[in-house]
Amino acid sequence: MKRSALGRAASLLRVLRRDPAEFADRVGAILAGRIEPLWHARPDYPAAAWPEFVASLPPHMRESFETALVEDALAGAEGAVTGRPPSPGIDPRHDGDLLLARCCYAVVRSLRPATVIETGVARGVTSTYILSALAANDHGTLHSIDLPPVEADGGEGIGALVPDTLRGRWQLHRGMTSRVLPTLLDTLGGVDVFVHDSLHTYGNMRMEFGAAWPRLGHPGAIVADDVEGNRAFLELRAMQPAWWGVCREGVKPALFGLVLR
Repeated sequence: MKRSALGRAASLLRVLRRDPAEFADRVGAILAGRIEPLWHARPDYPAAAWPEFVASLPPHMRESFETALVEDALAGAEGAVTGRPPSPGIDPRHDGDLLLARCCYAVVRSLRPATVIETGVARGVTSTYILSALAANDHGTLHSIDLPPVEADGGEGIGALVPDTLRGRWQLHRGMTSRVLPTLLDTLGGVDVFVHDSLHTYGNMRMEFGAAWPRLGHPGAIVADDVEGNRAFLELRAMQPAWWGVCREGVKPALFGLVLR
């Protein structure tokens, strides 16, 4: 067994002693990530490059979206997350793609939501962009759900990129989304913008979309990272959204999707 695998196993055993329910969640996520691809074939998503993706938005959304993409606050968010040193236990490869983050910023600026929920934080790239948009709106709160990587020492690296000046509109909830999200939605009463970037298995994505969609505002939006691995995001088309689209990411060989309601 490689040293990193031994370290991860030791970390899992510490979790087992501290919190058996969290241990079960983590092991279940590992197994799902390895087993699901064996019977869930990758669908052929009709993905566009970023310029075509933006140009295909509904006219009223495209106008506000394009305006948001040239704002100083967006440039400030980008400056806050680039060139920063590593965070304890958080692999930078888990950072959100910058095109995904720009999409989140523009969606929040366009829809002016009162409530945003994101699942998956890592070092906080998309969190920073969302919070920058909320600050520019002078309105709204971001609720983020994250279960830190087992290697992270207590999870203090989660959201490390988020500037202190933006944290007043941010509430971070620790745990698996399957446990935290339903209760959070009940407490909040709904969500205006929902961002998925947690465990990218069919079961977890389908659960998150199924929980968020009935509580999604009008207008509202779902943004989802790494949709290419299964049909969960494709199935949202059956909900007859106002608009549905998929974009190729800028650096990662991956796709993200946007649904408007």
